[in-house]
Amino acid sequence: MAERRAFEEIYRIFEPSIHRFCISQVRDVQLADDITGDVFISAFRAYRRSRTEPDNIQAWLFQIARNKITDHRRRHMVWQRVWGTLRGRATVSADIESVAAVREDLRDVLVAMVELSARDQLLIGLRHAAELSFAEIAAPLNISERSASTGTYRALARLRHKLGRDL
Repeated sequence: MAERRAFEEIYRIFEPSIHRFCISQVRDVQLADDITGDVFISAFRAYRRSRTEPDNIQAWLFQIARNKITDHRRRHMVWQRVWGTLRGRATVSADIESVAAVREDLRDVLVAMVELSARDQLLIGLRHAAELSFAEIAAPLNISERSASTGTYRALARLRHKLGRDL
């Protein structure tokens, strides 16, 4: 029972960032919902035997998420759809013109993201969609914090170049 409560707390803390990361990688909210669920089912099943240190839980979960996304891509070989609107996920209320402008900008960014390498998409997704620090990005990718920082900076520069403007 204590183990279940501990995992419920892990889920409560990490589900939002895992979900945002999944959305950033598959660009389909419903598919991201499914993958996020699969991540936490796998994590729950492995939790007792994983002996993951508390400080490494986040990296462990992002590694599971990355593996689930890779599995999905292997099975389907093409992405399902371009990321739809984030229905129910937006926290900013604005007038219709502002919402339309934000959606247009988001669409432009997502179209440009598709043209980036898988690594660039991964780094940008972890940094901006999942809101991870460079140290947190480095752990599941097995790279140094410096490499995560430099790679993310360069990925964003390539994205900006494709968009022809600052983000």
